[in-house]
Amino acid sequence: MVRYGDFPISWYSGIQKVVTQSSAEAEYVAAALAANEVVYLRNLLMFLNLPPNHATVIYVDNGAAIVWTKHFSADHSRSKHVDVR
Repeated sequence: MVRYGDFPISWYSGIQKVVTQSSAEAEYVAAALAANEVVYLRNLLMFLNLPPNHATVIYVDNGAAIVWTKHFSADHSRSKHVDVR
């Protein structure tokens, strides 16, 4: 769910269209989809002359997925099969 202030402005619930081999990969794919949505919404807000005044935080609750988002190439042997987004 994406919020603007205290109000939800976008959310998604559904089956991922990518088959993953672990929960870490599933969380990583979900974070990538959320990042795409955030980029779109930030651009929309800028178009409406409502520029965001701070960075957008995306919450991920899987340790391996968090490491992948920060250092994707650090553990290449475990992540080389993940589809590049």
